[in-house]
Amino acid sequence: YKKSLINHISIIKKGYSTCFFIEGTISKDGTLGRAKGGALFLSQETGAPIIPVSINGLFNLNLSDFIKCKRKARVTISNPIKASDYVSAYGPNNIYYYGEQSQAIIQIIKNSLW
Repeated sequence: YKKSLINHISIIKKGYSTCFFIEGTISKDGTLGRAKGGALFLSQETGAPIIPVSINGLFNLNLSDFIKCKRKARVTISNPIKASDYVSAYGPNNIYYYGEQSQAIIQIIKNSLW
């Protein structure tokens, strides 16, 4: 992760925010997919918290519905997450570890929303 996210690390360390979609892709059927670990890695690397934001109600939104305000979305901001609460400093430092830990965090957030 470090090599591919070096610019993000620099941005965060300068005090700016970044935005990640935890799945790394757009949902094809409206369900939440597997989490990627990049945001958790950045939090661990920089000490910056993750602010989980859930956006519901936009699946299959088309431009016409958007312009005519025919759909409503629900935006939920959850409590900040510190990577150190989920990632061990002695854990394996690889993409699979961060992905699995991110998936566990998503389950906790989902359970608090529904």
